[in-house]
Amino acid sequence: MGSANNPDHPYSIGEISPCCDAGYDDANSETYDLRGADFPRKLDKTTGDEGTIDIGAYEYKVGVDPSLPVTLSVFTAQYINDTPTLCWTTHSETNNAGWNIYRGETSDALSNEETFQLNLSLGLIPGAGTTSEPTDYNFEDVFPVFQETTYFYWLESVDYSGESEIYGPISLTIPEDEWENPNSPEIPKNYGLHQNYPNPFNPNTEISFMMKENCIAELSVYNIKGEKISTLFQNKSVAKDELIRANWDGKDDFGKAVSSGIYLYKLRTNKEEYSRKMILMK
Repeated sequence: MGSANNPDHPYSIGEISPCCDAGYDDANSETYDLRGADFPRKLDKTTGDEGTIDIGAYEYKVGVDPSLPVTLSVFTAQYINDTPTLCWTTHSETNNAGWNIYRGETSDALSNEETFQLNLSLGLIPGAGTTSEPTDYNFEDVFPVFQETTYFYWLESVDYSGESEIYGPISLTIPEDEWENPNSPEIPKNYGLHQNYPNPFNPNTEISFMMKENCIAELSVYNIKGEKISTLFQNKSVAKDELIRANWDGKDDFGKAVSSGIYLYKLRTNKEEYSRKMILMK
């Protein structure tokens, strides 16, 4: 068969055909109506150009990939008003259902599955669908951060078919005090046992604590029955204001992976005792 681009054999329908302008115009990509000598005329639902494609004609925009991905032009992270704030701008989007945001503490955390999805409880951050116009986004990371720690962020665009594309990482270092970042107040010291991060988790999570005084501390993980299954930090000296971090990989002291469920982690010192819950979700 030929095509409508062949002047000798156009294979296009006539002007009075009932198939004229009777097609499905809810396409995601630009289309061209090839009927008649004065055509093609552009038909694009995203730009508002008038018209509907014909039924039966081979109509498309020659030389354009209809599945162009999201074009990201800006992706930044700033520490504003005591909160990590992400801003990104797309130059154009195609079939973009929305965004996921991930945070980790190393530049390869995403490939090692050591990241946390910041919008997990909020759901997919809505995208702009299909547009050729720039679109601005921003997102505040409300999860705990620590002074003098560098965090890495990734964006994931998800299209309507479930396909995704990753952008990043970018990094942000939390300043020690307001003198390093005059726009942000000094972060107050958070004494005691902190909530694990991420939570829920699979299979790794970080547990941290900070004490007001020098002490000897032990940090352990227990199952819901109160049975100790793993010791993460055992009878070690801890200095005043020292931030201690321990990683639990979801295994007991014998290296056996434990099942999904609720676990307790307890911090005991020679003066105080703390306890919190966490959820392992496989």
